[in-house]
Amino acid sequence: MEKAYEEVKEIKNKYMLEKLGEHHKLIYEIVKKNPGIISSDFYESYKKEAIKKGLNPQSSRTFNNYISELIKLGYLRVDRAKIKGNIRSFYKAE
Repeated sequence: MEKAYEEVKEIKNKYMLEKLGEHHKLIYEIVKKNPGIISSDFYESYKKEAIKKGLNPQSSRTFNNYISELIKLGYLRVDRAKIKGNIRSFYKAE
């Protein structure tokens, strides 16, 4: 029963992610490939990947809004990094 629930949850998450924009998907993929990526590196990685995919990179404010949406929807998890300053680490939500 639990396995079926997990499968349905996975399908729902995939469906919801497909409904989001290309930039949301790109952000999610970056975190999947680089679990624990820190905020200072995240935006630079996003800009490089967006250009590679032929997308116009969004501003850092819009990028942060996209991250907030993904966190609210349960796709990403954020923790405070163990580094001095206001640095965050991003992970794929379980």
